[in-house]
This record gives sequence, structure tokens and C-alpha cells, in this order.
Amino acid sequence: MRTTIELTDDQRAKLLALAATTAVTVYKPYSGAARSSDRRLLDECLPTLTILPLDARSARYAGAVDLSLRQKGRAINPGDIVIARICLAHDFALVARKVSRFWRVADLKVVTLEELSG
Repeated sequence: MRTTIELTDDQRAKLLALAATTAVTVYKPYSGAARSSDRRLLDECLPTLTILPLDARSARYAGAVDLSLRQKGRAINPGDIVIARICLAHDFALVARKVSRFWRVADLKVVTLEELSG
């Protein structure tokens, strides 16, 4: 079930000033992985966000994490691993609705939308 958090205009402006996303995160909604309402929200916010790229370092580490989790029988979506490693490479916390799978990635800071809103 989705949770909607109401933000004041001031809170939203502060959040967007600090916000970044990954190139992989931008890809997912446009590939059909999300609802059209999510794509509209992304279209609105995208011009204000810093886009963190998938570089060779992040890709290499993501591959190692993916292999390690699969060997332990704890695999998660490879796209999610790539997003997590990009966040780690840039020392960002990952903000997500569904956080349980991300706890498997060592050293990743994960924040829920509820925690973000106070």
C-alpha cells in the first residue's frame, strides 16, 4: 500500500534542493516499471535533480555485491543493486518506499519517506 506524505511548499523546496537520483532510477519508470502518475511526478521533478551516473567503479562494485548476495541465496533485483552502489559511491542515503531488500547491501544508508518527513 502506498503512503502519501503531505509536504509544505517550503519543505518540498528544501528537499528538492538536496535531492539527487540515479540514471538507473530515471530509466525504470519510463520502461514501464511504474505507474503513469510516477512518470508524471518524475517529469516534474527531474529538471531540479542531480543525476548520479553509473560509472565503472559503481558497476564493478555492484557486480561484486550481486554475486555475493546470489551466492548467499539473498539475491535482489540487479537494478536495485546498481542504484544502491551508486548511492554508496557518492555517499548518499537511499530513499525508498520498499526498504527491506536494500538492507542486504552492506554499509548502505536507507531512509524511508516517513523518516524523511520527520
